[in-house]
Amino acid sequence: MNLVAQASSILLMFSLPAEIIEKYLQVSVASRETGKKNVVSSPRRFRAKIQSPTKLHVSWKEPKGQFDSYKVLYTTEPGGEQKDIEVLKQEAKLVIEDYDPSKEYNFKIIAVSGGQQSKPLQAKHEAQQSGVAMVQSQKRQDSGTREENNEISE
Repeated sequence: MNLVAQASSILLMFSLPAEIIEKYLQVSVASRETGKKNVVSSPRRFRAKIQSPTKLHVSWKEPKGQFDSYKVLYTTEPGGEQKDIEVLKQEAKLVIEDYDPSKEYNFKIIAVSGGQQSKPLQAKHEAQQSGVAMVQSQKRQDSGTREENNEISE
């Protein structure tokens, strides 16, 4: 609240009966205290495990304190749109059934309590190189090495 607003509310209080001023102060103090108590803690310890070529198992440790559920947001790179999934409190895990190992996955996991949300646990699952790509890149490196070793010096 800025100084002008504080000054006007003080002037307004002096023109009100004492009971109303007292009630206003009680409500104001109570709302500040409950605002501090209702902070939702963030989930912790993100883990991702590839279950199959098309399934990624994502899990995390539940936050300390009270909360109702989780909101999991994730996007894929390149070019994926954001997915928003609600997960039950007792789950603390998610299986992505349409996993694409060639894409990078960016996660935000949020604990939800009523209308409040925690700060997100942010994590990234890197794209996986396919076996074919790895073999091809090794062959290129090997052939390049052979060429260097076979040079004739004068």
